[in-house]
Amino acid sequence: GGTIDLKAFGSVSLAPFSVLNVHGEHFSHAGKGGAVFLEGGSQRNGVIDGSAMVNLLADSMIDISVADAATLGQFEGTLHLRAPQNGTLFTNSTDIRVSALDSTITGGSSITVEGYWLFDISNAAGAAITTTVQNNVRTNGNQLIGVAGAPSAGYGAMLNRIRGGHASLDPLLIIVPGAEIINRLGDLTLGTTSSTSTSDWNLGNTAAGQRFRFGDRLVPGVLTLRSAGNLNLFNTISDGFTTSRPGSEPPSPATCAAAATPSSPIAGTRHPGRSASVPTWTISRSPM
Repeated sequence: GGTIDLKAFGSVSLAPFSVLNVHGEHFSHAGKGGAVFLEGGSQRNGVIDGSAMVNLLADSMIDISVADAATLGQFEGTLHLRAPQNGTLFTNSTDIRVSALDSTITGGSSITVEGYWLFDISNAAGAAITTTVQNNVRTNGNQLIGVAGAPSAGYGAMLNRIRGGHASLDPLLIIVPGAEIINRLGDLTLGTTSSTSTSDWNLGNTAAGQRFRFGDRLVPGVLTLRSAGNLNLFNTISDGFTTSRPGSEPPSPATCAAAATPSSPIAGTRHPGRSASVPTWTISRSPM
Protein backbone atom coordinates (compact mmCIF):
# COMPACT_ATOMS: atom_id res chain seq x y z
CA GLY A 1 0.00 0.00 0.00
CA GLY A 2 0.89 3.65 0.20
CA THR A 3 -0.50 7.01 1.21
CA ILE A 4 -2.40 9.63 -0.79
CA ASP A 5 -3.05 12.96 0.94
CA LEU A 6 -4.90 15.65 -1.05
CA LYS A 7 -6.05 18.93 0.51
CA ALA A 8 -7.43 22.14 -0.96
CA PHE A 9 -8.85 25.47 0.15
CA GLY A 10 -11.46 24.88 -2.55
CA SER A 11 -13.08 21.62 -3.59
CA VAL A 12 -11.41 18.25 -4.00
CA SER A 13 -13.18 16.24 -6.71
CA LEU A 14 -12.63 12.81 -8.21
CA ALA A 15 -13.80 13.15 -11.80
CA PRO A 16 -15.18 10.21 -13.77
CA PHE A 17 -12.47 7.66 -14.67
CA SER A 18 -9.97 9.08 -12.19
CA VAL A 19 -8.22 6.53 -9.96
CA LEU A 20 -6.63 6.74 -6.51
CA ASN A 21 -4.74 3.51 -5.92
CA VAL A 22 -3.01 2.48 -2.67
CA HIS A 23 -3.58 -1.23 -3.23
CA GLY A 24 -1.04 -3.42 -1.46
CA GLU A 25 0.08 -6.92 -2.19
CA HIS A 26 0.93 -7.45 1.48
CA PHE A 27 0.10 -5.88 4.83
CA SER A 28 2.72 -3.63 6.41
CA HIS A 29 4.70 -4.86 9.42
CA ALA A 30 2.15 -2.96 11.52
CA GLY A 31 -0.64 -4.99 9.92
CA LYS A 32 -2.01 -2.09 7.89
CA GLY A 33 -2.98 -1.37 4.31
CA GLY A 34 -2.74 1.96 2.50
CA ALA A 35 -4.44 5.24 3.36
CA VAL A 36 -6.27 7.89 1.34
CA PHE A 37 -7.04 11.29 2.90
CA LEU A 38 -9.09 13.85 0.94
CA GLU A 39 -9.91 17.28 2.35
CA GLY A 40 -11.89 20.04 0.68
CA GLY A 41 -12.53 23.40 2.31
CA SER A 42 -9.33 23.60 4.34
CA GLN A 43 -9.26 26.81 6.35
CA ARG A 44 -6.71 29.44 5.31
CA ASN A 45 -5.86 32.04 7.93
CA GLY A 46 -9.22 31.42 9.55
CA VAL A 47 -11.22 31.65 6.32
CA ILE A 48 -13.23 28.79 4.78
CA ASP A 49 -14.46 28.68 1.19
CA GLY A 50 -18.23 28.46 1.59
CA SER A 51 -18.63 26.57 -1.69
CA ALA A 52 -15.90 23.97 -1.14
CA MET A 53 -16.83 20.28 -1.27
CA VAL A 54 -15.35 16.81 -1.39
CA ASN A 55 -16.90 15.22 -4.47
CA LEU A 56 -16.62 11.51 -5.23
CA LEU A 57 -18.23 11.25 -8.66
CA ALA A 58 -19.56 8.16 -10.41
CA ASP A 59 -17.05 6.17 -12.48
CA SER A 60 -14.11 7.28 -10.35
CA MET A 61 -12.31 4.62 -8.31
CA ILE A 62 -10.51 4.37 -4.97
CA ASP A 63 -8.59 1.16 -4.28
CA ILE A 64 -7.62 0.63 -0.62
CA SER A 65 -7.51 -3.16 -0.76
CA VAL A 66 -4.78 -5.64 0.18
CA ALA A 67 -4.24 -8.80 -1.81
CA ASP A 68 -3.23 -10.96 1.14
CA ALA A 69 -6.00 -12.47 3.25
CA ALA A 70 -6.20 -10.65 6.58
CA THR A 71 -5.67 -12.39 9.89
CA LEU A 72 -6.43 -11.01 13.35
CA GLY A 73 -4.68 -7.69 13.86
CA GLN A 74 -4.46 -6.91 10.14
CA PHE A 75 -6.60 -4.26 8.45
CA GLU A 76 -7.04 -3.21 4.86
CA GLY A 77 -6.62 0.42 3.85
CA THR A 78 -8.55 3.44 5.12
CA LEU A 79 -10.38 6.31 3.46
CA HIS A 80 -10.79 9.61 5.35
CA LEU A 81 -12.88 12.41 3.86
CA ARG A 82 -12.75 15.81 5.61
CA ALA A 83 -14.84 18.88 4.86
CA PRO A 84 -16.49 21.74 6.76
CA GLN A 85 -19.90 21.51 8.34
CA ASN A 86 -22.67 23.52 6.72
CA GLY A 87 -23.93 25.55 9.70
CA THR A 88 -23.69 29.27 10.29
CA LEU A 89 -23.00 28.63 13.99
CA PHE A 90 -21.49 25.65 15.80
CA THR A 91 -24.94 25.13 17.33
CA ASN A 92 -26.93 24.71 14.09
CA SER A 93 -24.92 22.41 11.78
CA THR A 94 -26.92 19.62 10.18
CA ASP A 95 -24.72 18.35 7.34
CA ILE A 96 -21.20 18.04 5.92
CA ARG A 97 -19.90 19.30 2.57
CA VAL A 98 -19.21 15.82 1.22
CA SER A 99 -21.11 14.52 -1.79
CA ALA A 100 -22.70 11.10 -2.08
CA LEU A 101 -20.03 8.39 -2.13
CA ASP A 102 -20.48 7.51 -5.79
CA SER A 103 -16.88 6.41 -6.42
CA THR A 104 -16.23 2.70 -6.68
CA ILE A 105 -14.40 1.91 -3.45
CA THR A 106 -12.50 -1.38 -3.49
CA GLY A 107 -11.53 -3.06 -0.22
CA GLY A 108 -10.83 -1.11 2.93
CA SER A 109 -11.25 -1.43 6.69
CA SER A 110 -12.93 1.93 7.36
CA ILE A 111 -14.40 4.96 5.62
CA THR A 112 -14.45 8.02 7.86
CA VAL A 113 -16.37 11.15 6.91
CA GLU A 114 -15.30 14.03 9.16
CA GLY A 115 -17.31 17.24 9.26
CA TYR A 116 -15.22 19.84 11.03
CA TRP A 117 -16.07 23.12 12.72
CA LEU A 118 -13.46 25.87 12.96
CA PHE A 119 -13.01 27.37 16.42
CA ASP A 120 -10.90 30.48 15.77
CA ILE A 121 -9.81 31.84 19.16
CA SER A 122 -6.93 33.92 17.79
CA ASN A 123 -5.20 36.29 20.16
CA ALA A 124 -1.71 37.77 19.72
CA ALA A 125 -1.14 37.56 23.47
CA GLY A 126 -1.93 33.82 23.41
CA ALA A 127 -5.16 31.82 23.26
CA ALA A 128 -6.35 29.39 25.93
CA ILE A 129 -8.28 26.16 25.36
CA THR A 130 -10.71 26.94 28.17
CA THR A 131 -13.55 24.87 29.57
CA THR A 132 -15.90 27.00 27.48
CA VAL A 133 -14.03 26.06 24.30
CA GLN A 134 -14.13 22.39 25.29
CA ASN A 135 -17.85 22.56 26.01
CA ASN A 136 -18.44 24.21 22.63
CA VAL A 137 -16.67 21.29 20.94
CA ARG A 138 -19.04 18.89 22.70
CA THR A 139 -22.10 20.99 21.84
CA ASN A 140 -21.12 21.01 18.18
CA GLY A 141 -20.70 17.22 18.11
CA ASN A 142 -24.07 16.79 19.81
CA GLN A 143 -25.69 19.04 17.22
CA LEU A 144 -24.18 17.37 14.17
CA ILE A 145 -24.18 13.69 15.19
CA GLY A 146 -26.30 13.53 18.36
CA VAL A 147 -25.81 13.19 22.10
CA ALA A 148 -24.27 9.94 23.35
CA GLY A 149 -26.77 7.17 22.65
CA ALA A 150 -29.15 9.02 20.31
CA PRO A 151 -28.83 10.44 16.78
CA SER A 152 -29.39 14.12 16.06
CA ALA A 153 -32.55 15.20 14.24
CA GLY A 154 -30.67 15.56 10.96
CA TYR A 155 -28.31 12.62 11.25
CA GLY A 156 -30.44 10.09 9.36
CA ALA A 157 -30.93 12.39 6.38
CA MET A 158 -27.22 13.22 6.33
CA LEU A 159 -26.23 9.55 6.45
CA ASN A 160 -28.66 8.59 3.69
CA ARG A 161 -27.45 11.44 1.46
CA ILE A 162 -23.76 10.63 1.91
CA ARG A 163 -24.24 6.87 1.57
CA GLY A 164 -26.49 7.32 -1.45
CA GLY A 165 -27.55 4.01 -2.91
CA HIS A 166 -24.50 2.18 -1.64
CA ALA A 167 -25.79 0.19 1.32
CA SER A 168 -22.78 -2.11 0.99
CA LEU A 169 -20.69 0.66 2.59
CA ASP A 170 -22.63 0.48 5.86
CA PRO A 171 -20.21 -1.87 7.66
CA LEU A 172 -17.33 0.53 6.95
CA LEU A 173 -18.86 4.01 6.99
CA ILE A 174 -18.63 6.22 10.06
CA ILE A 175 -19.51 9.92 10.26
CA VAL A 176 -17.71 11.89 12.97
CA PRO A 177 -17.50 15.50 14.15
CA GLY A 178 -14.22 17.36 13.83
CA ALA A 179 -13.06 20.36 15.86
CA GLU A 180 -10.23 22.54 14.56
CA ILE A 181 -9.01 24.99 17.21
CA ILE A 182 -6.62 27.67 15.96
CA ASN A 183 -4.67 30.72 17.01
CA ARG A 184 -3.56 32.58 13.89
CA LEU A 185 -1.62 35.16 15.92
CA GLY A 186 0.34 33.34 18.61
CA ASP A 187 0.51 30.45 21.06
CA LEU A 188 -2.27 27.99 21.85
CA THR A 189 -2.29 26.81 25.46
CA LEU A 190 -4.08 24.31 27.70
CA GLY A 191 -3.73 24.96 31.43
CA THR A 192 -1.26 27.12 33.35
CA THR A 193 1.94 26.64 35.34
CA SER A 194 -0.18 26.23 38.48
CA SER A 195 -3.04 24.10 37.12
CA THR A 196 -3.67 20.60 38.46
CA SER A 197 -5.02 17.45 36.85
CA THR A 198 -8.56 18.80 37.32
CA SER A 199 -7.79 21.04 34.32
CA ASP A 200 -6.96 18.10 32.03
CA TRP A 201 -9.16 17.72 28.96
CA ASN A 202 -10.64 14.25 29.34
CA LEU A 203 -12.26 13.26 26.07
CA GLY A 204 -13.14 9.92 27.65
CA ASN A 205 -15.35 11.48 30.33
CA THR A 206 -18.22 9.10 31.10
CA ALA A 207 -20.29 11.45 33.29
CA ALA A 208 -23.83 12.12 32.08
CA GLY A 209 -23.94 15.23 29.92
CA GLN A 210 -20.14 15.43 29.79
CA ARG A 211 -19.39 12.74 27.23
CA PHE A 212 -17.40 13.33 24.07
CA ARG A 213 -19.10 10.42 22.32
CA PHE A 214 -21.83 11.14 19.83
CA GLY A 215 -24.93 9.59 18.32
CA ASP A 216 -26.34 6.11 18.62
CA ARG A 217 -22.99 4.60 17.60
CA LEU A 218 -21.11 6.53 20.32
CA VAL A 219 -18.51 7.78 17.86
CA PRO A 220 -15.57 9.90 18.97
CA GLY A 221 -14.35 12.91 17.03
CA VAL A 222 -11.23 14.36 15.46
CA LEU A 223 -9.41 17.20 17.24
CA THR A 224 -7.00 19.40 15.27
CA LEU A 225 -4.89 22.08 16.97
CA ARG A 226 -3.04 24.73 14.96
CA SER A 227 -1.10 27.79 16.05
CA ALA A 228 1.17 30.41 14.54
CA GLY A 229 3.31 30.08 17.67
CA ASN A 230 3.78 27.21 20.09
CA LEU A 231 1.35 24.62 21.39
CA ASN A 232 1.76 24.69 25.18
CA LEU A 233 0.28 21.78 27.11
CA PHE A 234 0.48 22.31 30.87
CA ASN A 235 -2.29 19.71 31.15
CA THR A 236 -3.04 16.50 29.33
CA ILE A 237 -5.48 15.86 26.51
CA SER A 238 -6.52 12.23 26.75
CA ASP A 239 -9.31 9.89 25.79
CA GLY A 240 -9.79 8.36 29.21
CA PHE A 241 -6.32 7.30 30.27
CA THR A 242 -5.27 7.74 33.91
CA THR A 243 -4.19 11.29 34.66
CA SER A 244 -1.62 12.51 37.15
CA ARG A 245 -2.43 11.94 40.83
CA PRO A 246 -4.30 14.70 42.68
CA GLY A 247 -1.88 16.68 44.83
CA SER A 248 1.14 15.82 42.70
CA GLU A 249 3.33 18.44 41.15
CA PRO A 250 1.78 20.06 38.07
CA PRO A 251 3.30 18.76 34.86
CA SER A 252 5.96 20.74 33.09
CA PRO A 253 4.67 22.35 29.89
CA ALA A 254 5.12 20.18 26.84
CA THR A 255 5.87 22.99 24.43
CA CYS A 256 5.56 21.58 20.95
CA ALA A 257 6.95 23.57 18.06
CA ALA A 258 4.27 24.56 15.61
CA ALA A 259 5.81 22.22 13.05
CA ALA A 260 5.13 19.12 15.15
CA THR A 261 4.23 16.00 13.22
CA PRO A 262 0.52 15.08 13.28
CA SER A 263 -0.42 11.89 15.03
CA SER A 264 -1.96 8.95 13.22
CA PRO A 265 -5.56 7.81 13.67
CA ILE A 266 -6.14 4.68 15.73
CA ALA A 267 -8.41 2.13 14.10
CA GLY A 268 -10.66 -0.25 15.97
CA THR A 269 -10.51 -4.03 15.95
CA ARG A 270 -13.66 -5.87 14.97
CA HIS A 271 -12.57 -8.68 12.71
CA PRO A 272 -9.72 -9.33 10.28
CA GLY A 273 -9.34 -6.78 7.51
CA ARG A 274 -12.44 -4.71 8.15
CA SER A 275 -13.58 -2.47 10.98
CA ALA A 276 -16.29 0.15 11.32
CA SER A 277 -15.33 1.27 14.83
CA VAL A 278 -12.98 4.08 15.78
CA PRO A 279 -12.91 3.84 19.57
CA THR A 280 -10.67 6.78 20.39
CA TRP A 281 -10.40 10.44 19.45
CA THR A 282 -7.84 11.33 16.82
CA ILE A 283 -5.71 14.29 17.89
CA SER A 284 -3.35 16.11 15.53
CA ARG A 285 -1.32 19.26 15.76
CA SER A 286 0.28 21.22 12.96
CA PRO A 287 1.38 24.74 11.98
CA MET A 288 -0.92 27.38 10.59
